[in-house]
Amino acid sequence: MASNDPAMDDTPNSNSTQMEHVPAPTVPAHPAVTSTSLPHLGDFITKLIEDAYKVQSLSSELEQTKEKLREAENRIAELEIDNQTIHKDTNNVRELLSAAREDENAAKTKLQAQEDSVKCLEAALRDKNTALRDKDTALNGSIPKSRIANYKFKLGKIDRCDDEKTDAFWSILDHAEEIYHEPRVNEQVKKFSELVDDTTSRFSALYDAFESDLAEASISSA
Repeated sequence: MASNDPAMDDTPNSNSTQMEHVPAPTVPAHPAVTSTSLPHLGDFITKLIEDAYKVQSLSSELEQTKEKLREAENRIAELEIDNQTIHKDTNNVRELLSAAREDENAAKTKLQAQEDSVKCLEAALRDKNTALRDKDTALNGSIPKSRIANYKFKLGKIDRCDDEKTDAFWSILDHAEEIYHEPRVNEQVKKFSELVDDTTSRFSALYDAFESDLAEASISSA
């Protein structure tokens, strides 16, 4: 006879909850810290510290480089300003040199005119001196005093004209030498001065000779 006590029933009951064994989740095992792994960890930390120092050093060098770059940029800006100033000064010097050359050319032109004038005066004096000698010889010293006085008057006008032109030319040279202190211009002025001195000396010699002849003629006609 079957028993009605469920506790005594060993037959599995499909309606009852069956308890199953659930295995625990597998947890990956951490490697144990052993004495052999500690040196590697120390090397890693040491390397990390060294890298930190390197980063700090590189950062400092970067700041220094930036500072040097800023200084270089400032210096370049200053040099650019200096370059502009030099460029302006160069243009000013070129303008002054151009003006000096124009004055030099003008002085050369005036000097040439002065030399031509002196040559004409020399030729006129030679012709008059020759004519006076010839006439004095022909008249045997009997040149009228009025004619001699007229010669002296004209000779005085020629002398005064030459003095005025010489003074004007010296004024031009002095003005150019005062304003333009350029060596080449000064050298030209020096050469011009020597030429003027030479022509003036030659003119003075001819003038003195002619005046002496007039004096002799005046004495002869007295």
